[in-house]
Amino acid sequence: SITELRTKVNGHRSKFYDLVDSHKKDKNFALNFDEIDDENILGAHLFVEHNARDKSLFNEYYKFDILCNLCEPDNLRKNEQFYIDRLNTRTPFGLNQIKSVSGR
Repeated sequence: SITELRTKVNGHRSKFYDLVDSHKKDKNFALNFDEIDDENILGAHLFVEHNARDKSLFNEYYKFDILCNLCEPDNLRKNEQFYIDRLNTRTPFGLNQIKSVSGR
């Protein structure tokens, strides 16, 4: 991603907080799976799979690292796919839902 790490993580954290707040307002709140996308997939995973209902759990469950700091913008998608493939983070083993450009 060309987005700064703190901006990207804060965006994911904010989406998780939205889910927690919705649940606090309405205990019958149900996540609409049609609305899950790259922006809220991390929060949705915590909320559904780990039954996380406390905002502090985001920082406990997720750790973020920079895998490649010198990627050229033209090669960004290819490098992202390289790490998705290498670390096997596509569904069903991980949370990445995009198809691999490497064909795997």
